[in-house]
Amino acid sequence: MARVITRTATEHMRAKIYDRHGIQIFEEDCRFFVRYDAGAHMIAPRLDEISQEEAGRAMTRPTAAEHVLLTLQKRLQAAGIDPYKANI
Repeated sequence: MARVITRTATEHMRAKIYDRHGIQIFEEDCRFFVRYDAGAHMIAPRLDEISQEEAGRAMTRPTAAEHVLLTLQKRLQAAGIDPYKANI
């Protein structure tokens, strides 16, 4: 799969390394981000940082990606962040 390079508002290079099963994974400066729809009845796009290990696991199969997202949402809730609210 070819990498797609985009620029963010801060002009850092963000490479899309995965785009399947409803999620996109990006790598930027050795950091990993997942873009997904966290909404149930309404679209709620989110972009959240994940670990390199989580990124690798999410790219293996759809059930692994779902587990990574559920773990991420629990982590966001524990930090006092609403994981179901759009942030992008």
